[in-house]
Amino acid sequence: MSIQTDEVKILLVDNHQRRWRGFRQMLAAKPELAIVGEALNSLSALDQVRISAPHLVLMDINAPGECRLESLRRMLAEFPSVKIIALSSSLELELVIQALHAGVSGYFVKDHGLEELFRAIQVVMDFQIYLSPEVSSAVTREFMKHFC
Repeated sequence: MSIQTDEVKILLVDNHQRRWRGFRQMLAAKPELAIVGEALNSLSALDQVRISAPHLVLMDINAPGECRLESLRRMLAEFPSVKIIALSSSLELELVIQALHAGVSGYFVKDHGLEELFRAIQVVMDFQIYLSPEVSSAVTREFMKHFC
């Protein structure tokens, strides 16, 4: 990882805590990754960022009844060095574009395996933008429609 520390501190944000149990154990098994907090909603996520000072936030952006994208904007306004990977089950191009406009460093489709998530984390921590492969294709096709 290309940051100034030996480990990447990660905050998990998802309203389905059970989903994270196994996921958290697998992430924690990597010595270069440290889970420093969890939040169930976007309001508590901002508080957790203030408390735990993560390098990276993995945030499910499909929570019903919440405006997670606005939350991302507020988080990045207050903590511009924090990287955020949006986790989603949606391939809807409009949501991807909104997430990118909100300032996320990555968009990860939840159906992909853990190895792909590790790859996403590596890419983002190397100061690059990560898009799940099918999302990258959709964004590229949309770009080509407008600019080619």
